[in-house]
Amino acid sequence: WDDDKIQFQNELEQKAKLRALVREEGRKSLLLKQRQMMQDNYSEKNSVGTDGMPPIPSPMPAPSLNVLADYEAMEEEGAKILEKDPSKFFVFDANDETGQSKGKPVRLRDPVRDSSETGTPFPELIGRLPKADTRTEREKKRQEREERMWAAAQQEVASGVDFAADDELVPTNDPVDYDALGNFGDEEDQAWEEGLDPQGDADLFNTPRDQRFNEDDVEWMINSIEKKIASLEEIMRLEKSNEKPSAEKDEIENALGSRTVKATKVDERGREYSSYEVIDNNMQAMSVLQTLSAEQIQAIEALGSEESTTAEEVKSALSNVPGLSDDQVQSLVELEMSLKSQGGEKTD
Repeated sequence: WDDDKIQFQNELEQKAKLRALVREEGRKSLLLKQRQMMQDNYSEKNSVGTDGMPPIPSPMPAPSLNVLADYEAMEEEGAKILEKDPSKFFVFDANDETGQSKGKPVRLRDPVRDSSETGTPFPELIGRLPKADTRTEREKKRQEREERMWAAAQQEVASGVDFAADDELVPTNDPVDYDALGNFGDEEDQAWEEGLDPQGDADLFNTPRDQRFNEDDVEWMINSIEKKIASLEEIMRLEKSNEKPSAEKDEIENALGSRTVKATKVDERGREYSSYEVIDNNMQAMSVLQTLSAEQIQAIEALGSEESTTAEEVKSALSNVPGLSDDQVQSLVELEMSLKSQGGEKTD
């Protein structure tokens, strides 16, 4: 690549850029003309007729995109704009407001960079540029003095910890124990490890922080347990106060006799009620017969031929029946005496 070839390549690129600018301006102009023509046709179509009645409004039709495919028409329209106003495509060395002489064209316009305040496509500035410093020397010196006074006041208020990073460490010859520094805890760890043996109290020594209990935690647990005990005692006291004193036998049981049995039953509607049942001695005695074996019953029937008038005689006769317990003997004696008393009442 020699200078002539480089210059030829640069001129070729400039011509391509100019042709692209001309085509771009021509496309804008054709689209504006198309929009103006459609608006004129639409307003004429929807204008009031000779009869004085407005027509039914209709929407404006969509523009045709054929104009975007006609590159020759765009370049022809852009050439007309170039001949009419070259300043849209070139930057001139002279800026004559009268428009008589613009000077010599320096370069092509760059629509991307010329519209940017920084002269570059990126970054795009959002906001306002800082204003120029129009302060006088006296105002600048006064502001510098105020800033120094403010910095001195802040330095007096600040503690030495804020500036500890600026201090230089004194070099020492002792080796640094990184394990001790890495395992160095805060005040809570030091308070927990105080008085503990790392070997003997290894379990407590290695307890995680979230599983430790200090004095405040123990006190809170004691208070919680005391509150719970107080609430349970109150519940028990209320339940005890609601309970009625239970006597050995209430008035109904005393009236019905010692053979009265009290039971709680439920009716067909699901309501509970108290039921009192009087147990007859005969029924109780007859139930004893169900507990006897067949041999015992045969032995008792064999005693029927013997006449026994008193309870002692009946008891003496039953002593010959094998396998009877004292309760069974007593029940059979009561049954026999009850039957004899009933038989005597009928005879009378």
